[in-house]
Amino acid sequence: MKSKWDENKEQKEESLFDTAYRLFVEKGFQQTTISDIVNKAGVAKGTFYLYFKDKHDIRDRIIIRKTYKLIEESIAKDEIQDLPNFEDRLLFIVDFIIDYLDDNKAFLSFMHRDLIFGIYKGTFSKTIPSTNSQTIMDLFVEGIKHSDYVMERPDYVFCLILELVSTVAYSSIVLGEPASIDVMKPYLHQSILGILNMYKTKC
Repeated sequence: MKSKWDENKEQKEESLFDTAYRLFVEKGFQQTTISDIVNKAGVAKGTFYLYFKDKHDIRDRIIIRKTYKLIEESIAKDEIQDLPNFEDRLLFIVDFIIDYLDDNKAFLSFMHRDLIFGIYKGTFSKTIPSTNSQTIMDLFVEGIKHSDYVMERPDYVFCLILELVSTVAYSSIVLGEPASIDVMKPYLHQSILGILNMYKTKC
């Protein structure tokens, strides 16, 4: 059972996370100061430094927390269990991420192209509470092992796919280039499958 001190500590940390995120989205990262964050959160500046090194640290940890939660939600969807193969499950997760980002453009603009950072770093971050559930990287590596692929470093291939998804999502949703995300999504699917196909075993 948590003590009052622990609960108060967690509440202050959550308040700083929430306040910083709102200010980063509303004012922009560069325009937001630590003083802005602590004043809005109603805590002393010294309290901020008990939890975070600087403004960049809280930004990075916000991205990690939010992207990790997004991935957890995609993996937990019942529909994914009914998909017949690894490729379909991977594309389902990709579409879930893209649809969320399309509905939450403010978060995508804040995150910029750092989806890979949020997911990859989240796998090893103390920012994420430890759970018994698999990470998306675990699922990818496990899926590769049970499919007809030969990859020396599936984690590298996973990061390459994440980078592609992140770049296409940001360019299409935020910038509208080279086309809308609905137009680009089939091309993104084909590109992901093309990357995987390079590692298919030859019969």
